[in-house]
Amino acid sequence: MKFSSFGHFAAGALVLALVVASAGESKAACANFPDVSWWGNISHERISRYVQRKHDGDWIPYIAKWERQLAKVKDVYDRDSSIVIRKRGITLQGDALGDYITKIVERIDVTRCLAGNFLKRSRSS
Repeated sequence: MKFSSFGHFAAGALVLALVVASAGESKAACANFPDVSWWGNISHERISRYVQRKHDGDWIPYIAKWERQLAKVKDVYDRDSSIVIRKRGITLQGDALGDYITKIVERIDVTRCLAGNFLKRSRSS
């Protein structure tokens, strides 16, 4: 299975449409982050605090960082190569790398949802 740029664009457009469709709701629930051992114990609250502390509440650089990560990992996957998670001594390739790509996409989706909720709260304040 190859991950195309168009497929990522289409997924991003779908997520954007879902965020816009839910904009009328006072509180949109975001899914939990996927479980990836080397990401540690991440949560909505932890990521929100991180974005506030590191980016003064600007979600765009944080989302862009993960989109760049996704592009890099997809490139490795498309070249039938592998990545090494150094701090865990894990090598990912093939299906395991494809699964990791799916989890990065999920992380981006959850982060976009959180960013949308933050914007809605700040506008209503």
